[in-house]
Amino acid sequence: MKESTVSIIILFLLLISVAPIGNASGENSTKDPPTDIDVAFLLDTSSPAISMYAPGFLAAASIAIDHLNDKQDDYNFGFSTYDTGCSQSTAASSAEDIIDDGLFLVVGALCSGASLGSNAVLSAAGIPQISPTSTSPVLSDEASYPDFFRVMPSDALQSEALNAVVTANMPADETVAILHMDDNYGQGVADNFANIYEESNNTLCAQLEYYQGDTDFSSYIQEIIDAGCTSIVLVSYAADGAMIIEQAADVGFSGEIYGADGICSVSMGDEISDESDLDGVICTRPLTTPHTSSRAIEFNTDCSNNSDCAAGIFTAETYDAFSIMMESFILTEVENINLSDAIHYIGYEWEGASSNITFNIDGDVTGRGIEICEFDYSNSSLTLNCPEIYVPDSFNFIPDNELYGYDVFSLQDTDGDGIYDIFDDFPNDNCADTDTDQDGYPDTLLSNCTTTLEEDIDDDNDGVYDIEDAFPLDSTESLDTDGDGIGDLTDNDDDGDGFTDDIDAFPEDATEYADFDNDGIGDNADTDDDGDGFTDDVDVFPLDSTESLDTDGDTIGNNADTDDDGDGFPDIDDSCPMSPNNETVENLGVYSLMTEYGIGLTTLLTILDQGDTDNDGCFNLEDTDDDGDGFTDDVDVFPLDSTESLDTDGDTIGNNADTDDDGDGVIDSEDAFPLDSNESLDTDSDTIGNNADTDDDGDGFTDDVDVFPLDSTESLDTDGDTIGNNADTDDDSDGVIDSEDAFPLDSTESLDTDGDNIGNNADTDDDGDGVIDSEDAFPLDSTESLDTDGDTIGNNADTDDDNDLISDEAEITLGTDPLNSDTDGDGFLDSADDYPLDEGKYSASVEAENAGLPGFGASLMMVSLLFGAILFRPRK
Repeated sequence: MKESTVSIIILFLLLISVAPIGNASGENSTKDPPTDIDVAFLLDTSSPAISMYAPGFLAAASIAIDHLNDKQDDYNFGFSTYDTGCSQSTAASSAEDIIDDGLFLVVGALCSGASLGSNAVLSAAGIPQISPTSTSPVLSDEASYPDFFRVMPSDALQSEALNAVVTANMPADETVAILHMDDNYGQGVADNFANIYEESNNTLCAQLEYYQGDTDFSSYIQEIIDAGCTSIVLVSYAADGAMIIEQAADVGFSGEIYGADGICSVSMGDEISDESDLDGVICTRPLTTPHTSSRAIEFNTDCSNNSDCAAGIFTAETYDAFSIMMESFILTEVENINLSDAIHYIGYEWEGASSNITFNIDGDVTGRGIEICEFDYSNSSLTLNCPEIYVPDSFNFIPDNELYGYDVFSLQDTDGDGIYDIFDDFPNDNCADTDTDQDGYPDTLLSNCTTTLEEDIDDDNDGVYDIEDAFPLDSTESLDTDGDGIGDLTDNDDDGDGFTDDIDAFPEDATEYADFDNDGIGDNADTDDDGDGFTDDVDVFPLDSTESLDTDGDTIGNNADTDDDGDGFPDIDDSCPMSPNNETVENLGVYSLMTEYGIGLTTLLTILDQGDTDNDGCFNLEDTDDDGDGFTDDVDVFPLDSTESLDTDGDTIGNNADTDDDGDGVIDSEDAFPLDSNESLDTDSDTIGNNADTDDDGDGFTDDVDVFPLDSTESLDTDGDTIGNNADTDDDSDGVIDSEDAFPLDSTESLDTDGDNIGNNADTDDDGDGVIDSEDAFPLDSTESLDTDGDTIGNNADTDDDNDLISDEAEITLGTDPLNSDTDGDGFLDSADDYPLDEGKYSASVEAENAGLPGFGASLMMVSLLFGAILFRPRK
């Protein structure tokens, strides 16, 4: 809502000139007690923006109330006011009050912000509203603001008009700035203008927003000048718009100024100090020339005679909003439809006081067009000339219901039966009023009423007599199976069982909805839902015709389960495809069994006659293990005796009862192989009977070489004394115990002096000293092999090997042979030979006598003694 601000004094005078209004209504003495209906009017009575215009709005509302009350006798309309303060939050609170007061017909709010706040509350409660003056483009959205209507065009249309005039007048070098207020009106018009302008490949020079309370606009104007902008599009109310234009002139701005309807009134001259500043300003506004419809004439006549109305603004729009709301209410009562639909129906090509009104889906109207006006100041007089009209595209709307354009006042009742002629199929006969199928026969006749008419027995002509027709007035319906008031053809759940007809196999039977096996019997009544021959009470899968059993309880039916009994062995190794279990036999008849298993009567009787010995559900005819003892019948000697399966020795006594299963004469308790007549012992417990075992005692020696084949501790008896070597202390009986016998298993040997593994008896060099025993003076002593002097002392230990009484060392020193007692072989021992190295001499005395010298033999003896003394001296 946009209008000029007046002084506080004028506001005060206007307000006190209006009588307090609580419930205003037009009285009509001709009414035959009409129903009182109160309309809630969301009005701004407290904000400085438009509250000064409240008297005009109230006067227009009262005129609309009076006109509606005079035109009909059924309702006495009035209204109650709720202040919005032109505020979103205050309007929301007032909307809550309206709901609390139980009102549901709402006109207003007047400010766009207030309409946003009230709609959030009212739409949530399903209450429509019609605003006379809210013009914000954001409200043109049925999804975001449902059930919101307005009889004044959206400011988006003004944005279109502004863009048209700006681009038409704009020189090639003109650059455009937008300066707008910060409320919904200012923001909406500015943004829409910017979008349209830029979609035409134009670029804005600047877009600035100011606070509504601002009074100094010099900084905004200077910013526009500094940006090089040559024109301004102004979106403001009258008071602040006048200040902006005035301050722009003061700083020398000489560019074009355009404005929306907030400044588009000659009354702007009252808001500005120098009216000449307005000269040349171009503005747009909804067409203000009087509308010429009958309602416009009727309203303008009464409004001109009411000082408050005549001085008001948007009074025709207020009149239209109230009128449409009240007429829509009447239509809801006549046609039993919701109020939102009724507003759309009434608001179609409705000739109002402000314009011809048609609501689109968003509740918007096109109005009568947008005036393009220009202020002219000449001869000290300010005028506003509006030679051009911008006409927006009309709504492309095609009515799809006969109620569009409904006129609640074109009603007559010729026959006086209380039914308006337009609704009376027999307007000249008060005994009848309705002929649903238009066949000339009335649906009903009043009792005790004289007429030539005959009552219709099939009102809707659908071929079903009314007495049998649940919807005698609806030719498309005749049945209502569930009695919910919705015909079966329309009802998606005819029997009301909670299952829609498209999935309900019995759409007209509330006790049934499914027929799994399509046998024509509903699952609730059907004892075998899936028709697999197993009744539901024994069928683990009553809705699966491919399954009926789940032997192992793993939720997988036996047919799909590869291991029905869950024993780890696949069913491929188990077959009883035709044998029903005992439970099935008890619960199914012969025919069902034959059908289930696809077998003939003879086969079935044979199966039953054979019985089921082990009661495993698999009859003997097909059971591969009749007695269930784990042995298949083809190998079970006693196939019907679960306690027996084998008769190893064929004596007709089952092995479980037989004490000698293999009949080998050894009782089973003592027989290592009770089922093998060829074996009874297994000495080494290797599971191979002794008869077959090549090593009965398992000692590693085969029986053919084992002297003790049944004694794992013995295998040899070297000396044949019947005592095994392990126990025998002299295995070879050579008289040398094994612990001292180098060859305990060889009676010809017991010693091995040199440890060469050759017994001394066979060894030619017992002590391994390299000298054969036959030549070794010490064959068992590896340290000796010679005894030259035969004194039993080996040469290595003997100090006088040749026993000539001269030590070996002395002889080596003297040069005599230590192994030869007569070195020079003259027949004299070296110890007695004074010349042991000279065979021609032997006696020193003889020589001495000849030479006068001591004899050599004596000397040699002395040397020998000396060596001996040294050799054998005591050691410390």
